[in-house]
Amino acid sequence: MSDISAGNVNVRVLRKFDLNTLLVLHTLLETQSVSQTALRMHVGQPAISHILKRLREQTADPLLIRQGRAYLLSAYAESLRQPLSDCLMQAQNLIATPAPFIPANASGEFHLAMPDLVEVALLPDLVKQIQREAPGLLLRVVATAPDDLEEALAKGRIDATIGHFPRPYASLVREHLFSARISCFFHPAQLQLSAPLDAKTIADHLHVSAHYAGSGSSLIDAWFKRQNLTRRVVVSTGSFLPITPLLSQLPAIALLPEVISHLLGDTLRSVPVNDDQLTLDIDLVWHPRNTLDPQHAYLRKKLRDVATRWVPVR
Repeated sequence: MSDISAGNVNVRVLRKFDLNTLLVLHTLLETQSVSQTALRMHVGQPAISHILKRLREQTADPLLIRQGRAYLLSAYAESLRQPLSDCLMQAQNLIATPAPFIPANASGEFHLAMPDLVEVALLPDLVKQIQREAPGLLLRVVATAPDDLEEALAKGRIDATIGHFPRPYASLVREHLFSARISCFFHPAQLQLSAPLDAKTIADHLHVSAHYAGSGSSLIDAWFKRQNLTRRVVVSTGSFLPITPLLSQLPAIALLPEVISHLLGDTLRSVPVNDDQLTLDIDLVWHPRNTLDPQHAYLRKKLRDVATRWVPVR
């Protein structure tokens, strides 16, 4: 039968030992004394003698050779001393409590997936904070299709994503950042609108649609459908950047989160749509394996701080 292995680790050989046994062996090699080993390990001498007997059988070597009232190390035992000490030190460092996270000493990259609306809204303040507190961290915003987000997070291609996610992600952690109320934007040279606006009035106008935070346009279309209304979309864009020039040339409206109004310039006007169903929930999503990671937790806090300056969390 071939040896059972995991990578380059021979499981068949190593499963004969446990960490306590290796600690006893290490102490025996250091003290060359069963009684001293028993004292250091806080166990009785018979227990140490039993472990030494088992180690001799497993290694096919005497390890400790009696000479008078003392023990000497065998040649094989002598060869084990330093490698075993190094191995146990590595194991100790591996499982030791992580050092406190100090932002100023942090380094590395943090990969974020977010639509351009959220990127433009949150990224400037986020980068400003990170550069002030953790200048060694690089924020990298990557484009990831909504259908690929779950796999990208699971495989570590991205560290977190921000946006509007109507579908549930059972395998991921989700935190609500803020809720953005939808408003009706228009150019005053093309239209004159005033509050309150009902659904029928909104549906009667031409629409410029933007896919800006995951499935924002789907939220709006579902809102019309619940009221047995449809809207006439004359142009659909994947970004909010063309909205201002489009509305300046068309007698049309655009339903967009009010939170981005300042990004559209001073030429547009907006009227709020006072319906709680037209609210865009913006969430932060990540894989649970990163929940306790200090650097990841720090960056989540920074994202939360930046988001709450835009719109208070509900």
